[in-house]
Amino acid sequence: MKPTIYSVAEEAGVSISTVSKVINQTGHISERTRQKVIEVMAQLNYHPSVVASALTGKPTKTIGLLVPDISNPFFADLARSIEDRSHERGFHVVMCNTDNDAEKEKKYLSLLIRQRIDGLIVASAFRNANLLKNMLKQDIPISVIASEIPHISVNTVTVDDYKGSYLAADYLLSLHHKKIAIITENAKSNHARLDAFRDAMQAAKEFKIDVPQDLSVIGFDNTVLSTTITPMLTTVAQPTKEMAVNVVDLLIREMKYPVIHKEHLLLEPKLIIRKSTAPLRRDATASTNN
Repeated sequence: MKPTIYSVAEEAGVSISTVSKVINQTGHISERTRQKVIEVMAQLNYHPSVVASALTGKPTKTIGLLVPDISNPFFADLARSIEDRSHERGFHVVMCNTDNDAEKEKKYLSLLIRQRIDGLIVASAFRNANLLKNMLKQDIPISVIASEIPHISVNTVTVDDYKGSYLAADYLLSLHHKKIAIITENAKSNHARLDAFRDAMQAAKEFKIDVPQDLSVIGFDNTVLSTTITPMLTTVAQPTKEMAVNVVDLLIREMKYPVIHKEHLLLEPKLIIRKSTAPLRRDATASTNN
């Protein structure tokens, strides 16, 4: 049978209120009694309920994290960085994979609310903003990372997708490539990246850059896969650790000092040049012109 606060009190020969005071570190209890209760808790493998603590109005020191798919290397890196920063700040993280599915979003939010989380970080394009609005009405602060959710007022941490994509396109053009394709998913951030590629290509026309025969490849996100494939991938890096630190710190600050005007941090991407890009060969240019 799972041990309870009652079984701890009985085994230690103290009252339930005394056990509660030891758990919550309140009241005046002798060191001898406190140690006795702690020893019994260890012997019985008793762990105080986080939810029970929350019901008394105490913080649970728990942050909920919603990601679309933890198997995606970018979100895996991001989740790890969020967990690391949360741990540094004295919080632990409960993570849920939504698969960008509205029913899963509803299910997991209900679960996190029952667990009395102190705050929520959303790292996906959340489909039902009304569910998040309901959480805000319950005074559960929310911060959004790597995405934006319209119609709700929350702190947001994103990367300048337009600049990241422009860096990639501009670098390809500097290598004398002109015929450039972009493959994206149907996400809001990708629209900005596509716009940047188009703008950089409008500039290419002014310089009459020749159409290449060789193929250069640039990725986005700079995940671990970038250095494990052959050739290693030139990529636009998102500062995942900086993003994670900012989103966790903003959320914890919101827990302590709720404000009306939220922050929207736009961080800078960086182009990491590796082996998957190269200048257009002169012989390829000549053959194309002929």
